Amino acid sequence: MNILNSISWRKNDFWFFQISGWLVYGVIDLYAESQMTGPYEMNYKLLIAWFLSLLTGFAISLLLRILYKSIYTTNRSIVTFSSISFFCAVVGSLLWLSVKDITENGLQLGMPYSIWSAWAEPGFFDYLIVNMMTLTIPLFAWSFIYFGYKLKENISSEKEKNEESLLLAKEAQLQMLRYQINPHFLFNSLSSIQALMYKDTPLADEILGEFSEFLRYTLKNKDKIYVPLEEEIDMISRYLYIEKIRFQEKLSYDIDVTTDTRKIKILSFLIQPFVENAIKYGLKEKQDVLKINLRSYKKNNWLIIAIDNSGKWINNNTKQGIGIENVMNRLNNAYPDKHILDIAEDNKWVKVKLQIHLPNE
Repeated sequence: MNILNSISWRKNDFWFFQISGWLVYGVIDLYAESQMTGPYEMNYKLLIAWFLSLLTGFAISLLLRILYKSIYTTNRSIVTFSSISFFCAVVGSLLWLSVKDITENGLQLGMPYSIWSAWAEPGFFDYLIVNMMTLTIPLFAWSFIYFGYKLKENISSEKEKNEESLLLAKEAQLQMLRYQINPHFLFNSLSSIQALMYKDTPLADEILGEFSEFLRYTLKNKDKIYVPLEEEIDMISRYLYIEKIRFQEKLSYDIDVTTDTRKIKILSFLIQPFVENAIKYGLKEKQDVLKINLRSYKKNNWLIIAIDNSGKWINNNTKQGIGIENVMNRLNNAYPDKHILDIAEDNKWVKVKLQIHLPNE
């Protein structure tokens, strides 16, 4: 649909400049004719001749357009286009002058020479050259503008194609990174269910129900790169509920999402790796209860998502977990120079603060 609209717009664009351009030329030409014949000596015959001449130039430019469209290729140089434009303008001026001659003779305007019968008369060739040059200039200018516009159009088209290719590549990369995160989450969830399967079957069954809702979420949003924050939070709530059943009193969590942030769209599976990381490493710490607080709020034009957990950041001086690493890659792809990610330790708490700049409302 966008391509059709673009083609329609280009057609309308051409006809606007075609008609307005020739009208401007016609006004200038009429003023020049009035000055040569005297400001008060214009009559209806001269006006008819002027109007028919203007239509002739207009028609010749359309013929040139058909010719240029058939021979135009992007691999020709500006010199080639200039040469073609000049040659076609000269030939077109001869045709234009011929029509003018027929018109003026038919209106009995008494012109000094006729290109059909005055070849041998003195001064004819000077008259012919001067008049052809006069008519060659507007046709050459029209041709030059036409080819210039075509070149500009092709450059813009190539730029749009390149930008579209980059966008598609970026979306493909985001999807790839997202699919790398999903299996990681699935594996951890299944491990949680397996731990309870032979110890507490009803509880394992309850967890399976919650897990099935997560799968439903995954299938529902399988083709979406961005989702509303509230959907992402709902998925996180189910994950934390599963882990809460598994670890009982060892895990405590609190979620606080302000109303004005619920509908904001973010990358799907953006928060999950941080929550998962908090549980994975937080439980390795010798603490009675692992506490996790998840908050979201707006500050000016920034969406702020904070994930805090008791304990400390575990760094094995090796490659970060696949989840966190992929989140960083996805953030760099989706929000270049429009996000801030801070991970810090403060008084036996690990604090992750993600800030995403929002478009102006």
